Amino acid sequence: MSAVSKQKSILIIEPNSNLDQPYAFFDKKIFELTRCSNPNLAREYLGQKKFSLVCLSCSFSNKKMLNLLELIKDASQTSIIPIILVVDLQKPYSIVPGLTWNGQLAVLSSVSTNQDLQLQLSKLL
Repeated sequence: MSAVSKQKSILIIEPNSNLDQPYAFFDKKIFELTRCSNPNLAREYLGQKKFSLVCLSCSFSNKKMLNLLELIKDASQTSIIPIILVVDLQKPYSIVPGLTWNGQLAVLSSVSTNQDLQLQLSKLL
């Protein structure tokens, strides 16, 4: 992962605090992880700090997903913040919105491997 410089900041927006995959693959020596479980806290964090990447769970309702994407879009005023959509395959209501996000969008699932994550990170960062 030499293409990724040290201390990239990642915001993880995940309602399920027990879901550790694929987030466990992020090396805490390289990435500063901030985790939140709801849109209000995500809004607060996005207003306080510029993140290198956002991991957004698809376990939120459609309305919350659209609101979260709008928050990330608003925080991307000067440059697009890449997004990794995380699909929990054990949840039947996980959705993947149909958008391209200027080529800065990746999808990982709860069964993704470290190699899957590394490939997506090399494309996004």
